[in-house]
Amino acid sequence: MGGVSRNRQRWQSAMAYGAIALCCVLGCLVWSGLGLADRGGDPIAQATEPPPALLSQLPPPQVHPLPTGLQQWRDRTAAQSRAIPPGGGVGDAFNPDYFDQIEPSIVGHLIWSQFPITVVLAPTPPRAEVWRKAVTQAIADWQPYLSLQLLDATDSTPADITITLGNPTLRTAAGLPRAANARTTYEFYWDLRGDRPRLAHRFTMLLRGDRAFAQLLGTARHELGHALGIWGHSPHPQDALYAAAVANPPPISDRDLNTLVKVYEQPTRLGWSLNSYQIPD
Repeated sequence: MGGVSRNRQRWQSAMAYGAIALCCVLGCLVWSGLGLADRGGDPIAQATEPPPALLSQLPPPQVHPLPTGLQQWRDRTAAQSRAIPPGGGVGDAFNPDYFDQIEPSIVGHLIWSQFPITVVLAPTPPRAEVWRKAVTQAIADWQPYLSLQLLDATDSTPADITITLGNPTLRTAAGLPRAANARTTYEFYWDLRGDRPRLAHRFTMLLRGDRAFAQLLGTARHELGHALGIWGHSPHPQDALYAAAVANPPPISDRDLNTLVKVYEQPTRLGWSLNSYQIPD
């Protein structure tokens, strides 16, 4: 691995309906998640921590300004909560978010700070029109809260999120392959645009196409929630980020949005520039 270019140094992680695998590749240094923990039936690989000397070379964790759409959502819900008399709230008032279910990465929560977040749909055959409509609708559903820009597939600019039609698989705790509705992975890299390197990330989503429109929309909406920062699952089947597929996929819920707001209020190393020009070896 010593031949890896410094401009392509990256960490990678993946999620496929609850299955998370973490690894880090940085020059000659590798660390990975090995042990599996059972969380309500979801196998989750536990990543070991990188050496402190390496983290000390990365940008320090800091809080980014809250994106406009999330700021507006937070302000609106705060105003609504003030209008509810004590003891008068029901439903989501008891469980306003599921932030305690969200896993930060080894560099902090997966927060976007450069907008718009660019999305590209990989080329598909003509018969995949329903799939494309569902994915495009899912992008539109998240658009009011985080600025997204759908790029043309012929655009040479690398997108922040790439969505591909395919047949994803994952491995069970026993190491056996099984089919999945989707698989979402991310990697960290050094963005060398600008005067100083910036720690950045990008996502790749692989989504099945052999489902009805409602299921395709629910899956795409769910996976985009991961890519936008909700790296975990809701325990509530009424939420878009519920861990399992349901017969009637729900829209983005108040809990989903409250969780996303809380994620974006956390410090992260992502999106911040190095204090020097030296990329860590």
